[in-house]
Amino acid sequence: MNNVIVDTNVIVSFIDEKDKWHNRSLELIARADSEGWKGVILDLILFEAISVISKRLNERGRLPKGSLSPTDDVSEKIDKIVEIFLKQVTWTGNMIGLWFGEIIDIVKRSNGRLNFNDAFIVVFCLKNGINFILSFDRDFDEIDFIKRIE
Repeated sequence: MNNVIVDTNVIVSFIDEKDKWHNRSLELIARADSEGWKGVILDLILFEAISVISKRLNERGRLPKGSLSPTDDVSEKIDKIVEIFLKQVTWTGNMIGLWFGEIIDIVKRSNGRLNFNDAFIVVFCLKNGINFILSFDRDFDEIDFIKRIE
């Protein structure tokens, strides 16, 4: 059984039916499941997915302005992310501090193409022997030991 990181963009497009990658993310997750791959969701990825889906709904004008009361749309999407992906979360809080220098080094070496979270994913994969990521982010193609599956 291979472990595979599931990137934020796959989670968001899986949840957001209006995303251009929605159908592809459904296929990717179904394929990983049918082939017996173990999906790994890092806590940073879950946090980022919740933030991205909320921001996206806000930018599309689907949220009321100036209200702290959640809309059904936001609540539904966040609940769906949590319901589907929380059980697969790997909590990494203390790892960030331990690996901070390595993470920053990757951000610098990629000239910022890999942001902090993406660089953390690279270090996590390196330290845990994970060689696969479900992602639409082509910047991962620069990492020779990670095979991006899209």
